[in-house]
Amino acid sequence: MTHGEKAPLQPLEQRMRDEQRRYEFALKAGNLGVFDWNIQADELTFNPRLYEITGYTPTDLPQQLRYADWLALVHPDDYKNLPAQDEQPRMTGKEYHGPFKYRIRTRPGKYTWIEEERYSFVFDETRRVVHTIGIIKDIDGQVQGENRLREAFKRELALNHQLKQREEWYLFALQVGNLAVYDWYPQEDRTVFNTKLYELIGYEAGEFNPTFNQWLSLVHPDEQARFSERKHAYAPMASQPAVQVYRLQDRAGTYRWIEDQHMPIEWDADGRVTRVIGVIKNVDGEKRSADALSKLNKDLRESENRWAYALEGNGDGVYEWKISTRQFYFSPRAKEIMGIDLGPEQDFTRFIGHVHPDLRSEFKANFEQSLRPPYHPFIMEVQVLDIARDYRWIMFRAKVVEVDDDNNPQRMVGTVTDLSDHKVIQKELTIYEEMIKQNQSAILFTSMDGTIEFLNDTAVDLLGYKQHEIIEKDIARLLPEQSAEHLLQEHYRSQQEFITQSGGRLLTQVVTSLIRQDGDPMGFVLNILDLTERKRLEDEVTALTMTKLEIELEMQRKQTEMIILVQENEKESIARELHDGVGQLLSLAKLQLEGLCSVLTPEQQKQCKSVQELLQHVTTDIKSLTSDLMPLSIRNLGLESAITSLLERYQPIRGKQVTIQCKINLDSFEPEQSRSMHIYRIAQEGVNNAMKYAHATSLSVMLMKLKNSLHLMIEDNGKGFDVDDALSKQNSFGLKTMIERARLLNGKLLVSSTCHAGTTISLTIPLNAEVS
Repeated sequence: MTHGEKAPLQPLEQRMRDEQRRYEFALKAGNLGVFDWNIQADELTFNPRLYEITGYTPTDLPQQLRYADWLALVHPDDYKNLPAQDEQPRMTGKEYHGPFKYRIRTRPGKYTWIEEERYSFVFDETRRVVHTIGIIKDIDGQVQGENRLREAFKRELALNHQLKQREEWYLFALQVGNLAVYDWYPQEDRTVFNTKLYELIGYEAGEFNPTFNQWLSLVHPDEQARFSERKHAYAPMASQPAVQVYRLQDRAGTYRWIEDQHMPIEWDADGRVTRVIGVIKNVDGEKRSADALSKLNKDLRESENRWAYALEGNGDGVYEWKISTRQFYFSPRAKEIMGIDLGPEQDFTRFIGHVHPDLRSEFKANFEQSLRPPYHPFIMEVQVLDIARDYRWIMFRAKVVEVDDDNNPQRMVGTVTDLSDHKVIQKELTIYEEMIKQNQSAILFTSMDGTIEFLNDTAVDLLGYKQHEIIEKDIARLLPEQSAEHLLQEHYRSQQEFITQSGGRLLTQVVTSLIRQDGDPMGFVLNILDLTERKRLEDEVTALTMTKLEIELEMQRKQTEMIILVQENEKESIARELHDGVGQLLSLAKLQLEGLCSVLTPEQQKQCKSVQELLQHVTTDIKSLTSDLMPLSIRNLGLESAITSLLERYQPIRGKQVTIQCKINLDSFEPEQSRSMHIYRIAQEGVNNAMKYAHATSLSVMLMKLKNSLHLMIEDNGKGFDVDDALSKQNSFGLKTMIERARLLNGKLLVSSTCHAGTTISLTIPLNAEVS
């Protein structure tokens, strides 16, 4: 044959040789996975076993499988273990490559370890591999086993280290001798005690080295069966000591509770324990205390019903918390006080959600602290959100009343007390207390027998004493006469000398009032005014007449008085002009429009009606402005009606829900007109500021006549302001005018405000003072 005739047979012969090699390779592979990789065509072929190893089926993978598809299954950290497709080496007689160990992702999504071997058997003209077959071996179990062996080796090293360390601790304990320590050799049934252990059982050192059974005979009969089990209960290579608590008889025959911690540290070749070390602690006192506490818990449970009944009768609510299940039980009265419904489960988490956010963390911290020994009582005042979305002030008290044998809390009981009314009273008392503290006069309160019980800061500064030096002392020690009978009267007003801490004498003006509670006398209040400076000034005035400063002050006072008088007259004039002039013109215009509407077309009548409504709004605004400028009700009906009328004008505010409370009690007393006008203007300015600038949604006005004074208080929940900053501004006419009016009334004006926390204005006017 010619060369041209033989050429067509070469690919066929080559294919036959390739198939022969694959057949031989498959026989060699046995139960392994086999792949056939045509590098030039980039085609991969798997045998069934390789599909089993990967967990895929032919339908799970692309129809024309490429080498890149296989690489996509390889774990990213193992790419370095495989040669890249474009880095196949030119073969120079070497046909075997491998093994390569790496992980592939199986169909369940997990990675498994495999080992790959490659055989290259077809090359091109440049000896570059163009055809490769390989075998895949599942070595995941082998790798996992190797990893477990390595971990076991690491654990063995760690245990050896622990044993060595514990041995060092044990030797140190024996040397120090402050712990009751023993060494037991089970195979020899021999024990070694340190001095502390001999002292614990009442023997001399070296006098008694018991066997296991001899030691067992000292154990209380009720614990002997459990104690004897330890002889065969040691776990191989235990890393934590075992603990036993039992009663042991000392040499005097007395049983005491001890805690025995022990662990094996040596074994023989057969795995039997050859050495055990232990530490014994005397816990007799703790155990007996725990038994007594258990009995106390039982007594508490028996009396719980009586306790709950007594508290419910007192108006408080009762609750119980089962700590292990974190479930609360609230009595009907407790639910009524809190105003919440926690559902049938009443779990702790749901209850905490009703506590005010600002107090929630503190509540949880204090509550959890009460659950730790020594179990102090839990007492805290908190705000609880009721079912109407309002916060109620409530006092919570609680105490752990039951613990388990390990002194862990099991049950807590407590009470809830409604503090809503108490908080209102407390707020009023705080305001009055602040007024007393800021009062320029020295205030001193004594019991009926003259014992000093309270004095304000002004009195402390005036007399020179510290609080602890004068409280609970007889007031007579402050008087030259050493007698206070003339001073402690129901109504007393006179000049009186007091002895200061330094021994000096202080001339004062004293006004004494008897304080009663529910009709019964409870003590005396002394208002003390220092006359020392006043006396000196009076002497100077007598000698030098009025000084320039006094003249300027008097001129300033008169100027202020004149300005306010002119303002009031001008307001009255403007109000009269608005009423008599503009008001009449508006009424005339309204009448003319009514007559004009009758001759207009329907469309024009509609426009005319709109103009009439606009005139009505203007007329209403003019009336309101006239009333603000000149409250005729003061002249006609008095101060109480004027303030009531003022507040009524703020009730129908469109688009804004405002709660206004008004409490006026003048006890049939009506101030003179000039005094009433000043009080009205101060109230008008405070109310207007709260509604116009502070955007308050709640406003409270109180005007009351006390024994010798009038008291006005305006309180809102608006956005508040910085009082000092407002007074420093040039345009704070309203606030400054209020202060000037209070001064003209010889009164005291206090303005307390905090940003975002509302404003309180308090005015106190003495009734025995003249109006400037």
